[in-house]
Amino acid sequence: MLQEIARQTAVAAHTVRLHRELRQTRQQLVTAQAEERRRVSRALGDGLGAQLAALLIQADTTRQNLQTNPDTAVAEIQSLKTGTRTAVQTVRALVQSLENGNR
Repeated sequence: MLQEIARQTAVAAHTVRLHRELRQTRQQLVTAQAEERRRVSRALGDGLGAQLAALLIQADTTRQNLQTNPDTAVAEIQSLKTGTRTAVQTVRALVQSLENGNR
């Protein structure tokens, strides 16, 4: 009978340890998810968002120059293409980072 009580006590202690580990693992997962959301938010807002805002401003300037200074507008269009390529590369890098789970 004493052995049975000892066995049940050991099982209960093991169950408590497993439950504690599970809670800790869940908390680590929640923390990791929150950190990843912040990282993606910064990458989108600070990086890509700024790039796209600059492209919008540049596109407006180019539109204005089309009638008044076509040569300048042509050069600005090339710059817009370059900026757009850079933004696309930023998106691809961010997506790849998310797919690979890299930080």
